[in-house]
Amino acid sequence: MERKTETIYEWIMLLANEMDQQGIRPTISKIKAKVGREVSQAQVAKYLRIWKKEKAEIDKPVKWVNSQELHDDKQTDESDSEGNVSVAVKKQTAQLTQSLALVRATLEATIDGILIISKEGKLVDWNKKLIEIMHVPEQVLMSRDEEGGVAMLLEQVADPQSLMNDIMYCMQNPEASVNLGEMLCKDGRIIERYSQPHIVDGEIVGRVWSFRDITERKQTELELLLKNRAMEASPNGIFILDAINNNLPMQYVNPAFENMTGYASSEVLGEKCIFLQNKYDKDPQSHKLEEIIHQKETNKVEMKCYKFDGTSYWGEIHIAPVPDPNGDIRYFVGIVVDITDRVKLRKQLEHQVTHDSLTSLPNRALLWDRLHQATLHAKRNKRIVAVLFIDLDRFKLINDSLGHLLGDKLLEEVANRLLATAREYDTVSRLGGDEFVIVLAGIEQEEDAVNCAMRVLEEVSKPYQIQGHTLNTTASIGICFYPKDGKTVETLLKHADLSMYRAKEKGRNNFKFYTSGSNKAVNRLLKIENNLRTALQNHEFKLVYQPIIEIKTGKVIGCESLIRWHNPELGQVRPDEFIPIAEENRIIGKIGEWVLARSCKTITSLEEIGIQNFNMAVNLSAREFKQKGLIDLISKILRKYSIDPKQIHLEITERVVMEDIEYVIDILNKLKDLGVHIELDDFGTEYSSLSYLIRLPIDAIKIDLSFTRALYAKAENESLVKSIIALGKSLGIRIIAEGIENQKQYNFYKENKCDFGQGYLMSKPLSYDELIEFLKAQRI
Repeated sequence: MERKTETIYEWIMLLANEMDQQGIRPTISKIKAKVGREVSQAQVAKYLRIWKKEKAEIDKPVKWVNSQELHDDKQTDESDSEGNVSVAVKKQTAQLTQSLALVRATLEATIDGILIISKEGKLVDWNKKLIEIMHVPEQVLMSRDEEGGVAMLLEQVADPQSLMNDIMYCMQNPEASVNLGEMLCKDGRIIERYSQPHIVDGEIVGRVWSFRDITERKQTELELLLKNRAMEASPNGIFILDAINNNLPMQYVNPAFENMTGYASSEVLGEKCIFLQNKYDKDPQSHKLEEIIHQKETNKVEMKCYKFDGTSYWGEIHIAPVPDPNGDIRYFVGIVVDITDRVKLRKQLEHQVTHDSLTSLPNRALLWDRLHQATLHAKRNKRIVAVLFIDLDRFKLINDSLGHLLGDKLLEEVANRLLATAREYDTVSRLGGDEFVIVLAGIEQEEDAVNCAMRVLEEVSKPYQIQGHTLNTTASIGICFYPKDGKTVETLLKHADLSMYRAKEKGRNNFKFYTSGSNKAVNRLLKIENNLRTALQNHEFKLVYQPIIEIKTGKVIGCESLIRWHNPELGQVRPDEFIPIAEENRIIGKIGEWVLARSCKTITSLEEIGIQNFNMAVNLSAREFKQKGLIDLISKILRKYSIDPKQIHLEITERVVMEDIEYVIDILNKLKDLGVHIELDDFGTEYSSLSYLIRLPIDAIKIDLSFTRALYAKAENESLVKSIIALGKSLGIRIIAEGIENQKQYNFYKENKCDFGQGYLMSKPLSYDELIEFLKAQRI
């Protein structure tokens, strides 16, 4: 009886499992129909209840029976009196239960949502992942409402019809294993689907569907695609280094990197990134790339990089480490930005801040720094530093008469010549205007500064050919030394500047060293400049007149008017002190106008007392000669005083002639058209004047007093003066000798048929009243 009972139990359990696998709900009536009359309904109910209890031990109990059947089971169970199941049956049941639990555990452990459908299209089983992925409530699945479940699923998908087509295909092809591809949900989820037949003992009993949410993976793939596309399309060079390998070989470069460097990816992959720099490059940044990589931190470096063909460019290289999940650095990502234009612009801006925009020489700020560094270096090495303060003579005259454009061109030429006189490691600077400074760093003796100053004077004084004009200028130089004359930059520049003013005071075109008396001399120059502005209004100027005689007869034919200035504070100020300052400060125009008007008034006054046809020589400074409106101004003054133009002899110096010969000739011709006489003053002091004589419309030349004084110093001096006189005679130009102070000089000029002369032998410069007495004594 026990064996039979065990057999009946096993039979019912197998039928229940088989029906369950086929998606058929095992009930008492269905199993009773299978076993027939051999088994009572009570036995079926009892064993089916045991099967259900064992099945409940797995994670997912399924309620196959309805309430009425449970009622039937209860009645049957209550009426059952067969006793307990055998030990073997329990053991077999336990093994089956364990197997089912393993299947359930496997089903729940998978990352996919699993749904099992019977051959008839009924819900058989599912896992919890399915509920999570497909968003179908478990109550719907438990209720076995297939239509409701499908309806909820269709509401979620973006393309319901496509989903229905897939379902129909699988139903129509039960044997097919199908990769149904991706399904897009309305909320953005992307579901990957597979379906295959459910086969038991070689027979298809249903279909297994698997669903995998690949939304995150797709998003990651899209992000990777976008990042890769960004890297490929980036205008900046991108490279990736393998951080595991000590050589840090290249793993990837983008097209921009290839274009930027000229290297193909095949040429650099596996190579060290060191090829971006040049091992011979002295740029201190050239090894920074390796340094920041070894720091294993996000950083950047600006350095000079080199292309395949050897040409260089400036790159800003950003380095970022890429760690693996364990935090170990696996890669380095590098970005190369071509900043050549930025560096060029930055250097231009830096250059503009520290250099003069016209000459490109260091400006005051950079000079200050260079001089400070030079003094520190000299102190350590027990050397000296020389400061040469250079100012061009009468530059403002050129600037005002010919225009700022030519003036700027002249400054550029001067800057180039100054650079040629200095050593490579000296500093040549422009402070502004026509002021320059040369710093001779680390010299051993003061004689080095003297040699430099002499070279500067020589180079600057050479003629300049600028836009068809021949320009001439000279320089005045002040020199001081560190540490003797000052130990600070400010003091050195101040003392060099003071010394330059002394050089101007002593006649220009020379250099002077700083001495303790420099301050006193410069203070006087500053006072002259200040008082000069009010001298005309305060009537501090007066004229004196030095007679000019005909050497052959001794007859007085006229005089030269000379300006004198007496200031209440300064006392008597020499013309060679204040005339250059008046020219530099553009006061000379007003002074010259006053001198010409006063000279014309003197002629008128002399005529009123019976002295007729008296000539008056009036000096024109370089600035006056080149000022606009000169012709109209002279004409106006001549008309005002009703002066015969031939009585006015305008004197200009050789330097004026040499500065711009074409311009000078034009102005001289216009003056000649007025009827005035033109005399060339200080003749012989400039080496190139003789070549111009034949072209100049002049009436007389005045032999400079320096020649008269040196007549007997050397034998050749006499020959030179005789040549000048002979030249004038051959050109029909009258000769006037200046500075005759003794009878021997007078006799020389008389013997050599010089036309006119002036000097202390005949008369010193006279006041107006003294002139009248002198002329009366001469019976003019």
